[in-house]
Amino acid sequence: MGYTLSFSNTDNFGFNNGDWLILLAALIRGFQIFMFGKQTSGKSYSLVNITLVELVTVSVLGLAFVLMTDTASLRLIPTITFDVWGYILFLSLLATAFAFLMQLYAANITSPTRVGLILSLEPAFAALFAVAIMGETIGILQGFGGAIIVCAALLGRIVEGKRYE
Repeated sequence: MGYTLSFSNTDNFGFNNGDWLILLAALIRGFQIFMFGKQTSGKSYSLVNITLVELVTVSVLGLAFVLMTDTASLRLIPTITFDVWGYILFLSLLATAFAFLMQLYAANITSPTRVGLILSLEPAFAALFAVAIMGETIGILQGFGGAIIVCAALLGRIVEGKRYE
């Protein structure tokens, strides 16, 4: 479904490295939500502790990746300006830690299926914001891919709602 978002404006299909990473991230995120719902059902747990485990895991794996692929980039850390450290702090705390915490909170008060359906809309919203904020253009196939994602999430929500009736 979402692969139609990978078509260029010339309608040539092709996955680049970023597309593969997004696909892998979606699979991992889906598995994480599934396991969170399965392992925590009916149990008392600390969302903050789980979020800290997630953040430490992401940090360690990210650092390991940098050490394996591009150690020269570590020498650039002292040259990072104060403004850029502000962006890094914002992205670390709000776009990552707070997002992880809210995702776990949402999965705690609703079903993991519903959280997964909402998160599946991320590529469509990313494309929408790219058009609205950055002036990007989307071709017919990319728009069709986004529509499929939105329709699939809505259909999944309808099916899930009927299952609980």
